[in-house]
Amino acid sequence: TPRLITAGRGLVNEECEAVVRYLQGLVRAATWASQHSTQTRDFIARECSVEASKVDRFLGIDYPRRFMPALTEELLGTVEILKSFLLRHGYLHHDFAVADWIDPQPLRAALLREQETIT
Repeated sequence: TPRLITAGRGLVNEECEAVVRYLQGLVRAATWASQHSTQTRDFIARECSVEASKVDRFLGIDYPRRFMPALTEELLGTVEILKSFLLRHGYLHHDFAVADWIDPQPLRAALLREQETIT
């Protein structure tokens, strides 16, 4: 399932290298998952305590390719829906622009580093 990856502004500003390296690990794992779909399915099945044959049925056949961290319009829209829910129910006290909240630079750096590792 998609997960929102967050880090505090202080961490990104003061320890950006650590954030980039963490994201690099996620990119590397996502690349591995897309190349090893059977093993990925088996790991997910064990983690969720379900039969491996049911993973494809519940997640869809292309799920190993969806693990790659990304900032797509669809995912940003999902974050906007989550933010609106949290704001409406009092979990957030102030509204903000999701686009201003996200710093794409650490993910760009991680993707670039992994791409350089491959070539």
